[in-house]
Amino acid sequence: DCKWPACMPHCVPCERTEVGTCVTAGLFGDLGKCNSWKGPTECFLGKCLCQDGYCAGDDKVCRPQVCLPGAGPPPFYKNEWLQFFSSMSEIDQFPEYEVMVEDYMSFVQTIAPVPVLLLLLGVVVSFATCACLCCGGSGYHYTMDFAGMEHDGDGNFIAGHSGHPFVSDEEFERRAWKNKPWCLPMFSIAVAIIGLNMLGGITRQANYTRTDSIIMSALDRAEGNAIEIANASLFINDTISDLHGSLKEVATTCNSKNPIVKQALGNFVTDGLRTINEYVDTIQMYVAVIQPIPDQIAMLKQFAKRYKVYAVYLPLAPLVIVTVICILIVVEAALTTCCKSSSLAGWVDLGLKLSALVFGLVVLAVTVLIFVETVFAITISEFCNDVDNNVLRYVNSTTSNITDVIPKIAEYYIRGSFDNPIQDYDVLATKYIDQIEDYYNKAHLGVAGIGLACPAFFDLDINNVASSSRHVLERARKLLEGENIYPYYTEVVRKGVCGQILVSVGWMWLLQVVVGLLLFPLCAVLTHKFLVDWAAWEKIRELHGKSVDSSDSDASNGDGDEEDPDQSTGFLSARGRETQ
Repeated sequence: DCKWPACMPHCVPCERTEVGTCVTAGLFGDLGKCNSWKGPTECFLGKCLCQDGYCAGDDKVCRPQVCLPGAGPPPFYKNEWLQFFSSMSEIDQFPEYEVMVEDYMSFVQTIAPVPVLLLLLGVVVSFATCACLCCGGSGYHYTMDFAGMEHDGDGNFIAGHSGHPFVSDEEFERRAWKNKPWCLPMFSIAVAIIGLNMLGGITRQANYTRTDSIIMSALDRAEGNAIEIANASLFINDTISDLHGSLKEVATTCNSKNPIVKQALGNFVTDGLRTINEYVDTIQMYVAVIQPIPDQIAMLKQFAKRYKVYAVYLPLAPLVIVTVICILIVVEAALTTCCKSSSLAGWVDLGLKLSALVFGLVVLAVTVLIFVETVFAITISEFCNDVDNNVLRYVNSTTSNITDVIPKIAEYYIRGSFDNPIQDYDVLATKYIDQIEDYYNKAHLGVAGIGLACPAFFDLDINNVASSSRHVLERARKLLEGENIYPYYTEVVRKGVCGQILVSVGWMWLLQVVVGLLLFPLCAVLTHKFLVDWAAWEKIRELHGKSVDSSDSDASNGDGDEEDPDQSTGFLSARGRETQ
């Protein structure tokens, strides 16, 4: 039934630590010191106490404290996107913090092959798209100048300014120019792009909202707990500092000519001040570690809020432009089809050619985003492959030169070591509070028994101070339990950074690759093809209409012989049969 983090490695609290007295220690040589046979002890305010890590047995001998291994942290689940991006590089272990700071380009070069290939692919697609729009592509119609095409009235067409010879109706029929251009492929891809981009935008916002909810809610709770713990440490230290000042006043306000009483009060004040000074010196390091934590969490939250717009909407900017272009493509397809004018189709296609540079730049912008996201995703994936170990290594590298407390705290809550400096702070504070209270109560009985007027001594009210301190420590102890701390790490690092953020980046990456490098260039080329085909088809139809009108006019002015208009040209005859 022992499950992490409710059952973390821990040591059973000692029922008692006192194994004797050492009131006369230092007065008669070694006579008053704690006996060595009692085990590892220390003389503290006249008492022989077991050192940290030892407890007093029934025989008043210090024995090692009983510690239980507890459960271990659950294994980290690697989602599909983490495995996918991690497969794009071949590094065995994420670099050390010092290596990343001094020579991060070596790491970038190590993971660069796939991102660079994607970048080169995007550049090729961009230039190919521009070339197809500006210079044509494939098919007979790209080699003809339909703007200058004329009908000679004898069933032949002059191929305009391109220098081509006369082309007969039979040639047009053979090349299937009689078929009406089909806009469905272009229209379908444009609608698909619009739908995918809208879905991508909604998904992006939803993923970010979920990520923000996971991480920010954890940070909000962590900040509140950190503030409470920091306030608790300040309260304990301020209380001890006040007690330190009050003890200094005891000797001056207790007026007694009895040398024994003076000696007793002097020893009490001296021992109390020395003990408090030892406590302050020992605990100051822990307080220095705890106090900045709320501000650091607040800075992290502000950083996340400041760059929210860039994180959510910057990757969507090129796709928004693609969506607008595809909407215009759908509109122009509808207008071209409805207006049935070769001139309109020609002008629209000319605008498309002039916009080729914009199309290419959009593809390049998407390519750059794909490159950056690929590098980012590979980096996060490699870090998260061994996330717990990498977090501990980086915490140790960035804080060990300041204090060894933070790495030990991280080791305890992430991996489950026995050494937790925060709990040591709790044990140490409790020890000092209990012993100072006990020492004061014994001195209080002695001073009150002789009826000594000593206002400063009786105003110390150490029992109330100790009670308040214990209450604060108990609350802080609950906040520092693994059940409360470990979920912060899980939600921010495991579920947030290595989970939801990577999933969000992965789906956006896939959308940009499919839309930016495949569907959008294909849609632009198909749009160009449709417009050219439509202009040619409409131009031929318009010229045939003029030819039929001319033939009808000649027949009405002739000897009255009637001729079937559909027989004026082979193309028209074929078109008539097709219409029927």
